[in-house]
Amino acid sequence: MTYKYISNGTFGAFYAAERKARELGFATGSMQRDAPIGVFNSNSEYCGDKWRYVDTQGKRELVGVIKSNDFRDGDVELIIFDCADKNPWTEAVQK
Repeated sequence: MTYKYISNGTFGAFYAAERKARELGFATGSMQRDAPIGVFNSNSEYCGDKWRYVDTQGKRELVGVIKSNDFRDGDVELIIFDCADKNPWTEAVQK
C-alpha cells in the first residue's frame, strides 16, 4: 500500500508520512539526506537507524520505506510492503 503526501511547508509531507507510519503501529529509521527511511515493526533493533546502518538482516525486517527526492520541501511516499512479496525492499528503493 502506498500513501502519498503533498508538500505543505518545510518537512510537512515527511512529518505526515512519519505520523501515518506510527498510526499503523510501525517505527521509522532516521533521515539521511535523500536515502529512503526504513519502516519497521516497533520492536525491531533497527528502529531509528539511518539507511546506511541498515544491514542485510535489517532490510529483511523492513515492512516499508518512506521515500522522496526532497524530504525538506518535496512530496513524500510511505510504502508499506505486501508481506507476501519476496525481498520487496529491493524493488521499492531502486525506483
